[in-house]
Amino acid sequence: MHVKMTTIQSVIQKVLSLPADKQELVLKYAERIQEQSGRPRAKPLSDPMGMAADIGCDLSLEDFRRNRRAMWGSSSDRELE
Repeated sequence: MHVKMTTIQSVIQKVLSLPADKQELVLKYAERIQEQSGRPRAKPLSDPMGMAADIGCDLSLEDFRRNRRAMWGSSSDRELE
């Protein structure tokens, strides 16, 4: 009868089979993951229109197209239609 190991048992078994220097790497990696888990997550965007939505820029689609034409030429408008 085969008993399935838990995740922790499997990790321990694999770590114990490694040389000491590799075990140290695993420990450092686990500590880094633990530190990152405690960090607050980035606040979600308040507007799904983009990352710059909260800076108060009021740019219409026509203004955007005009600026894009000025920078990249008229062929770039075809991508927006």
